[in-house]
Amino acid sequence: MKTGRVILLLGILAAAVLITAGCITPAEVSAEVTSVSVFGNAVLDIKPEVLADAGFSFGDMVSVSINGQTVTMPYLDGFYVKSGDSVLRGKPETKTELAVNYGNFAKEFGVAAGDTVTITLKEKGGAQFLQNIGGEHYSSDRTDFPSDEAFANFRMVTLGEIAEGTLYRSASPVNNESGRAETADNLAEAVSIRTVLNLADTDEEVLAYTKKDDFASAYYLGLFEDDAIQLSPISGDFDSPEFAILVTEGLVFLAENEPPYLIHCREGKDRAGLVTALVGALMGADADAIIRDYMISYENYYGLTEDDEAEYVYIADGNMGVFLRYLAGLNETASLEGVNLQPYAEQFVRNNGMTADEVSLLQKKLQGD
Repeated sequence: MKTGRVILLLGILAAAVLITAGCITPAEVSAEVTSVSVFGNAVLDIKPEVLADAGFSFGDMVSVSINGQTVTMPYLDGFYVKSGDSVLRGKPETKTELAVNYGNFAKEFGVAAGDTVTITLKEKGGAQFLQNIGGEHYSSDRTDFPSDEAFANFRMVTLGEIAEGTLYRSASPVNNESGRAETADNLAEAVSIRTVLNLADTDEEVLAYTKKDDFASAYYLGLFEDDAIQLSPISGDFDSPEFAILVTEGLVFLAENEPPYLIHCREGKDRAGLVTALVGALMGADADAIIRDYMISYENYYGLTEDDEAEYVYIADGNMGVFLRYLAGLNETASLEGVNLQPYAEQFVRNNGMTADEVSLLQKKLQGD
């Protein structure tokens, strides 16, 4: 073990002993909820730098008290927790928010703008395993990636009976927040994308991106102006009625238009991952194939591979595994081995407004017919 890591570990252990013994007071801060995001995240009026000054670090476990409830959760710089778990997420130099991964924190805990939050250090370094999944790996520098495709999280999807060249997924080709839009746009043009399902933006947001100085997504703008893009901004709360309705509307749009199709959200990781999984299941893919495709995003963004066994399994099963069990109506400990997901995927979209003819039409187009 490197000397620096030994010193860090000793510091964490010493702090834990002192707190347990009552020799020092655990770090504590108060904050106010300034707004609730469209995803149900409670945005706080303090930045990560304030928490750092108070003694908090990414990888700590904290107790969050709000509206008479106290919840223990990790403090991380990303959503490296299982589906349905809470996280205090800090985005350096911008904001801190309370969230439920693939859920809605505000709805679950009855939180609204103006509520007061107390954050208390519970265990120093107690969530370091989670922080290690993505922390310090994420980059928006193209030179840190082996290819444009890896940088833009852009790839062809051939799950189940999906024919080559009919379906792709990627990071946003229009929102340049992480510097990937132009690369994603160029890749979309290179494969002649004809129809897009945008899971992140409204019309107003797309138009706002086109007016920014760094806008360089001419191909995407052309598709937008030709009404070839369906805007279905969803959250990751996949058991909500809004998710089901918007996703189904998006798939109907794909069925009514021509491939090659592109599915994207902001990073092309989670929301695009859920919808791609649903489409893959609809096309007869098994759970293992769907999970492998989902995890490519974690390799692209965080360098996480099957060699990182514990972290890989934690994310693969805790996120996509949870969604696939939900889709199939299985309990949280059930095995997905041998489960035929196709009838469950078809039932999902049929229950939310897609006709049998529309399902068949989409399947045929994805088969290359």
